[in-house]
Amino acid sequence: MVVDLSKNFSRYEFACKCGCGFDRVHPEIVQMVQEVRDEIGEPVVIASGCRCEAHNKRVGGVKDSAHTTGEAADIYVDGMRSEELGRIIRQMYHRGKLRPLTYCYRPGYRTVHIGRDRKPRKQIFNL
Repeated sequence: MVVDLSKNFSRYEFACKCGCGFDRVHPEIVQMVQEVRDEIGEPVVIASGCRCEAHNKRVGGVKDSAHTTGEAADIYVDGMRSEELGRIIRQMYHRGKLRPLTYCYRPGYRTVHIGRDRKPRKQIFNL
């Protein structure tokens, strides 16, 4: 059974990619991804959402990754480079949207990481 988390996203999309079943994504991550989807008007793909500790280690994630607590997602939009997606996310944040956002960077050519964890950082954006 697919449980809808928002208008366009299901729990399955945020679940750990190893198949272990870990899918406890924080509601604020779902909210932010939905806001990005609404802004762009195109499908947003969850490249990596929740990660169990074992999967996080396999993919080279940092030990205290926000993915392991369901507080981060790596997202992309088909046909859009991460620079453009990152620019849109930054503009949205500065317009007062994406309020739970505490960290945003580009881990790859297409993907942008958004997080809401409370680790101390010098800046929100590292784009």
